[in-house]
Amino acid sequence: MNFASRILAFILDIMAFLLGLRKRSRAKPAEEESLVGNEGLAQALKDALAEAEEWRVKYTDVSKQLCTAKKAEEDMSKEVERQKKELAGLRALNATMAEEQRKHWGERTAAKEELEAVRQAAEKEIVALRKCLEKYAGTERELQDAQKALGEVSRELVHVRGDRDNAKSLLATRTVELREASAYLAKTDTVSHADVQRMIEGLNAEIFQLAALVTDSVAFAQPARIPAADLPVLLESAGRLIGKEFVQFLHSNLHGEDAIWVQLALQATANAFASRTVSAWDLRFKSGQNSLLTDIHQQMFENEPQAISARWRILSRRYAGRLGREVDVVTSGTTKLVDTFKIILVISGAQDFISTIDWPGVYSKANSIIASSVKVQRVVGEDIASADFQIICPFESDPFDLECMADVEECARGERGRPAKLNVVICTSELGLRRCEKVDGEGSGVKSTTLLKAKVVLPPACEVVA
Repeated sequence: MNFASRILAFILDIMAFLLGLRKRSRAKPAEEESLVGNEGLAQALKDALAEAEEWRVKYTDVSKQLCTAKKAEEDMSKEVERQKKELAGLRALNATMAEEQRKHWGERTAAKEELEAVRQAAEKEIVALRKCLEKYAGTERELQDAQKALGEVSRELVHVRGDRDNAKSLLATRTVELREASAYLAKTDTVSHADVQRMIEGLNAEIFQLAALVTDSVAFAQPARIPAADLPVLLESAGRLIGKEFVQFLHSNLHGEDAIWVQLALQATANAFASRTVSAWDLRFKSGQNSLLTDIHQQMFENEPQAISARWRILSRRYAGRLGREVDVVTSGTTKLVDTFKIILVISGAQDFISTIDWPGVYSKANSIIASSVKVQRVVGEDIASADFQIICPFESDPFDLECMADVEECARGERGRPAKLNVVICTSELGLRRCEKVDGEGSGVKSTTLLKAKVVLPPACEVVA
């Protein structure tokens, strides 16, 4: 704006000069007339013209400058408008920034408050931390003491681990040994003692039924007619099973009216077969071999723990059965039992028994008796380890023992057993059963329990018949 004012003042000065020049040119003719020939005036005129030319040039320059100034003023106006717009935008931006600043100040105030709260919480935490540090200092001292103790314990632990490793090695060795021994020392029974007793009771019932069946099927001569050459052989054969005196008694007495003694002889014969079958170590062995193994086991039973002797019995019987060829012991035993029955019948004077007896039925019952005996032999020999079982089957002339025997006559009358020290056994009518167990601790030894008493015939009964 100052520049435009100066230009305007300059233009006004030029216009005033030109106006004065015109006035002077109008006055020149009168002066020229008076001054004709005056060189000074001509020179002044030239100077004025020159000055006027200069002013004209200056005016031209000033006009150009004025145009330029106008254009610059227009540009400046545009710039001013633009700057106004920018100023308005800046003011709006300033207002926005002021609002944001107010928000920021609010957030800053909230942040300060939050920071103050955090600072206070931090101060509390610092106080608590200092207390913890103090406590930690005490704990650290305790820890150092504990580390010292731990070092001692660690050294002791090394020794203990060494002992433990040695113990584990020993335990592994002992475990293997125990696993091997446990199978040998196991005392688990697969059959109960009561089952064995019931099997013997059933066997006695089968023997009684078979003897009664055969006796009731024949009649007896008065007396028995036997060739003299055959009699000693028959008496010897039957005497080995039931006793020579009893066999002689059968042959010497008449049985036509009452065949009870023949039935008792048949029961004694079947009992002898059953007893030998149950007591045999292996039914294919000879009597000497069975006796040897039985004696060995008896010595082990008396001098070794129950589990050892029982396991030896079970294993020896089990593996003895795998030796040699297979033999049908039931069929061969049945045949021998029936043949011995025939010998008893011949000695007793039975008439036509070959045709009067139901031999298929007799063979069937005899087969059942032998099969049951073989089953009992396997059960008491291989299935029971907690105890040993013995068949009670007294032989002729054995002393009467009230602990394991009962008089068949007194049993029939329902009387209680009485001491009979002078009595001896004639024959056995029913088998008995004894259980033998090893007792440990004080008073160790063998405990024998009679589960079934053997029923026997005593001499007084023979005296009544005589």
